[in-house]
Amino acid sequence: MQELRIVKTLETVLARYNNDVMPDLFGHRLSR
Repeated sequence: MQELRIVKTLETVLARYNNDVMPDLFGHRLSR
């Protein structure tokens, strides 16, 4: 069951990372 908690934590971190970084990348790409 420990692995499940690690996976959940990673998913949360990745989701936060995507929310911060991806809009910028796509925004720059679309605006050019």
